Amino acid sequence: MLETLLALSIVFGGWQWWGKERAHDDIEQLEQDIASYQASVETLREANESNASTITDLEDANDSCVSRYRALLETVNDFRDARIIQDAEIDRLQDRLTGSDFAGCRVPDGISLEGLQAP
Repeated sequence: MLETLLALSIVFGGWQWWGKERAHDDIEQLEQDIASYQASVETLREANESNASTITDLEDANDSCVSRYRALLETVNDFRDARIIQDAEIDRLQDRLTGSDFAGCRVPDGISLEGLQAP
């Protein structure tokens, strides 16, 4: 009976030792997993900060682009308005020139153009 008890104690002790060793291995694996997850979380946090910075930079660039586009559009519209006024003035001048009678233009009496050179 003592031998059976000794055998059971050795088996139970071996099982306990094996269980403790396995639990210790599991704990080590879990600690490695936790460290890996913590490193991943830190990497994600840094990436999020970088992404936030990049998004801010892109928003600033977009705002700048919109401002330049609006300024350019305003310049184009001003040019179009000036072009419309210029075209109207040219049409008005052309109408005046078309309606003018240059045959009726002459040098008034008493004024001499002798000695003048054409430019």
